[in-house]
Amino acid sequence: MRAWLFTIATNLGRNHFRAQSRRRRAYAAVALEAPAGAPDRTDGRVLADEARVRVEQVIGGLPEKQRLAFIMRKMHELDYAEIGTSLRCSEESARAHVFQALRKIRKGLDRELSAETEARP
Repeated sequence: MRAWLFTIATNLGRNHFRAQSRRRRAYAAVALEAPAGAPDRTDGRVLADEARVRVEQVIGGLPEKQRLAFIMRKMHELDYAEIGTSLRCSEESARAHVFQALRKIRKGLDRELSAETEARP
């Protein structure tokens, strides 16, 4: 029964990330059209929102199984056996998916940070 519920949750997660990807593209298009005279916003909320968007972009760019395994492990705190059942793979494969996701997230955020620091004068 539990595996069935996680399969449903997995499908809902897939749908959510697809919709989120479309939203991000729309926000990016609007941001490009922002007026040149817009005030410079540096308050904490804006910085936190920018960081959240970066993290979401990196996580959204992961392969599907890695993204789902990462979310199930880090957000829903499931064990690897449950993740494996939900993704229809072995416990070891689930562990590998989470490991690879973490590695790619770290690399992606490092790239974002280095690109941002290089762009600053």
